[in-house]
Amino acid sequence: MEFILNSDTNSSAGIDDEEELLGTTHAEVGRVFADHWKLQKTLKEAIACHHKPMLKPDSEHVLMIHISDIISHHALESVDKNLSPDFNPEILKKSDSLQKRCINSLMI
Repeated sequence: MEFILNSDTNSSAGIDDEEELLGTTHAEVGRVFADHWKLQKTLKEAIACHHKPMLKPDSEHVLMIHISDIISHHALESVDKNLSPDFNPEILKKSDSLQKRCINSLMI
Protein backbone atom coordinates (compact mmCIF):
# COMPACT_ATOMS: atom_id res chain seq x y z
CA MET A 1 0.00 0.00 0.00
CA GLU A 2 2.94 2.33 0.56
CA PHE A 3 3.57 2.22 -3.19
CA ILE A 4 0.10 3.59 -3.96
CA LEU A 5 0.22 6.44 -1.46
CA ASN A 6 3.45 7.49 0.16
CA SER A 7 2.41 8.74 3.59
CA ASP A 8 5.53 10.88 3.92
CA THR A 9 4.79 12.97 0.85
CA ASN A 10 1.04 12.40 0.39
CA SER A 11 1.62 11.95 -3.33
CA SER A 12 0.44 9.19 -5.59
CA ALA A 13 2.91 6.98 -7.37
CA GLY A 14 3.72 7.91 -10.94
CA ILE A 15 3.64 5.83 -14.10
CA ASP A 16 7.40 5.28 -14.02
CA ASP A 17 7.09 4.03 -10.44
CA GLU A 18 4.35 1.61 -11.46
CA GLU A 19 6.47 0.27 -14.29
CA GLU A 20 9.58 -0.07 -12.13
CA LEU A 21 7.94 -1.63 -9.09
CA LEU A 22 5.19 -3.69 -10.68
CA GLY A 23 6.53 -4.33 -14.16
CA THR A 24 3.39 -2.84 -15.67
CA THR A 25 1.13 0.23 -15.44
CA HIS A 26 -2.50 0.83 -14.61
CA ALA A 27 -3.05 1.61 -18.30
CA GLU A 28 -1.82 -1.85 -19.30
CA VAL A 29 -3.83 -3.54 -16.54
CA GLY A 30 -6.88 -1.60 -17.75
CA ARG A 31 -6.27 -2.83 -21.29
CA VAL A 32 -6.14 -6.43 -20.06
CA PHE A 33 -9.49 -5.95 -18.30
CA ALA A 34 -10.91 -4.30 -21.42
CA ASP A 35 -9.82 -7.34 -23.45
CA HIS A 36 -11.39 -9.68 -20.90
CA TRP A 37 -14.64 -7.72 -20.93
CA LYS A 38 -14.55 -7.62 -24.75
CA LEU A 39 -14.83 -3.84 -24.95
CA GLN A 40 -14.66 -2.10 -28.31
CA LYS A 41 -11.22 -1.62 -29.85
CA THR A 42 -11.49 2.18 -29.57
CA LEU A 43 -12.10 1.92 -25.81
CA LYS A 44 -9.21 -0.52 -25.38
CA GLU A 45 -6.92 1.92 -27.18
CA ALA A 46 -8.14 4.83 -25.07
CA ILE A 47 -7.44 2.92 -21.87
CA ALA A 48 -4.05 1.63 -23.00
CA CYS A 49 -2.76 4.87 -24.52
CA HIS A 50 -4.16 7.59 -22.26
CA HIS A 51 -0.68 8.45 -20.95
CA LYS A 52 0.95 8.13 -24.38
CA PRO A 53 -1.58 9.61 -26.81
CA MET A 54 0.94 9.98 -29.60
CA LEU A 55 0.83 6.17 -29.96
CA LYS A 56 -2.69 6.67 -31.38
CA PRO A 57 -2.65 10.32 -32.54
CA ASP A 58 -5.78 9.98 -34.69
CA SER A 59 -7.95 8.56 -31.93
CA GLU A 60 -10.36 11.06 -30.43
CA HIS A 61 -11.12 8.55 -27.66
CA VAL A 62 -7.46 8.46 -26.63
CA LEU A 63 -7.29 12.24 -26.73
CA MET A 64 -10.45 12.68 -24.66
CA ILE A 65 -9.24 10.29 -21.95
CA HIS A 66 -5.76 11.86 -21.99
CA ILE A 67 -7.14 15.37 -21.53
CA SER A 68 -9.63 14.17 -18.90
CA ASP A 69 -6.79 12.53 -16.98
CA ILE A 70 -4.77 15.75 -16.98
CA ILE A 71 -7.78 17.81 -15.88
CA SER A 72 -8.59 15.37 -13.07
CA HIS A 73 -5.00 15.52 -11.80
CA HIS A 74 -5.14 19.30 -11.69
CA ALA A 75 -8.64 19.43 -10.21
CA LEU A 76 -7.79 17.30 -7.18
CA GLU A 77 -6.02 19.37 -4.57
CA SER A 78 -4.48 16.30 -2.89
CA VAL A 79 -2.72 15.06 -6.02
CA ASP A 80 0.87 16.09 -6.63
CA LYS A 81 0.75 18.25 -9.77
CA ASN A 82 4.22 17.01 -10.73
CA LEU A 83 2.75 13.54 -11.28
CA SER A 84 0.19 14.77 -13.77
CA PRO A 85 0.65 13.29 -17.25
CA ASP A 86 2.52 15.52 -19.67
CA PHE A 87 0.32 17.29 -22.15
CA ASN A 88 1.60 17.61 -25.68
CA PRO A 89 -0.34 20.37 -27.50
CA GLU A 90 0.57 18.76 -30.83
CA ILE A 91 -1.97 16.03 -30.09
CA LEU A 92 -4.81 18.58 -30.38
CA LYS A 93 -3.75 19.40 -33.91
CA LYS A 94 -4.59 15.83 -34.90
CA SER A 95 -8.30 16.40 -34.45
CA ASP A 96 -9.80 19.69 -35.58
CA SER A 97 -13.33 18.98 -34.39
CA LEU A 98 -12.21 17.73 -30.99
CA GLN A 99 -9.77 20.61 -30.70
CA LYS A 100 -12.58 23.13 -31.13
CA ARG A 101 -14.81 21.32 -28.62
CA CYS A 102 -12.00 21.06 -26.06
CA ILE A 103 -10.96 24.68 -26.41
CA ASN A 104 -14.57 25.85 -26.16
CA SER A 105 -15.24 23.74 -23.06
CA LEU A 106 -12.04 24.96 -21.38
CA MET A 107 -13.01 28.60 -22.01
CA ILE A 108 -15.93 28.37 -19.58
